[in-house]
Order: sequence, then structure tokens, then C-alpha cells
Amino acid sequence: SKLLYKNGKQIIQDGKFIVHHESGNLWAEGYYKNGAKDGKWTCFYDNGNIYSEILYTNGKILKEREILYDGADNKKSDITIEKNKRCCIWYSKGKRKRLINYKYDSIKKSYYRNGLFIDYYEGNKILELNYKNDEKYGKSIYFNELGNTISETEYLAEQEKRKK
Repeated sequence: SKLLYKNGKQIIQDGKFIVHHESGNLWAEGYYKNGAKDGKWTCFYDNGNIYSEILYTNGKILKEREILYDGADNKKSDITIEKNKRCCIWYSKGKRKRLINYKYDSIKKSYYRNGLFIDYYEGNKILELNYKNDEKYGKSIYFNELGNTISETEYLAEQEKRKK
């Protein structure tokens, strides 16, 4: 790694960057290229679990992922953001509880449901449906605890309903 110093602080121009927690455990690692973050950057909790992963190109974020845990080692949420899309997975007692895909509206500056939505109970899928522009769209399927289909419903977007 090529090191530079600015105002008495170490700056890596090119190469691997590593920081440790006070305990000595790895806190973060990533790479610099021409003074900008480049490639995968990973941050860790003190216990070694991954807290976040961010993919950079020339200092710009391409994709980021954040993982949160409850007081134990059970995942609480796993959120991935890539371009204008976000996928959130929530957990309860370490098992999947809900998956939701979102899309970003740059005018309203907020996310709305767009894409696959799944609800789980005790880690088993109980509902699967899709959203288009924050409205239920396409096939919605309900499952029992054994994974067998209970019912199916077909949804059309509001604009398509008005055309008919």
C-alpha cells in the first residue's frame, strides 16, 4: 500500500485499508485506487459478524448492504441498496419474517414497493405477491405451514383496471 499523510492523518492512496476495534478484532477493510475507495468494503461488529458491505467504483457507491442483529447473534434485518432499488429482509429469532423490494422515486424522494414481496411465519413462506408502483400486481399466493397453496388471487394495476 502507498501511504500519504494529510494534516498528520494517514491516508492510503492505493492498496488495502484495514482498521481494528479496540479489542483488536477486525472492524473494516477495503481498497483504495488513486485515492478513492474502489471494490468491496466490509465493516464488522466486534464479534466478527458483518455489519455492512459496500461496493465502490472510483469512490462512487454501486451497491450497499447493511445487516443488523438483535442482542444475540440472530439477524434482525438485511438491507441491500443497488442503484434506485432496495431489498429489505427482516428476521425474527434468526428466521426470515418478510422480504420487500422497493424502488426509489427521485421526485418524491422516497421509496415505494415495487417487485417481489414475501411474508414468512417461523421461516416458512406464507404469502408471495408482487407490487408494481406500490400496488399489488399479478399473482398473489397464500401458503399453509407445510408450504401448500391455500389460495391464489390475480391483481391488475389501477391504470389497467380503468382501461377495462
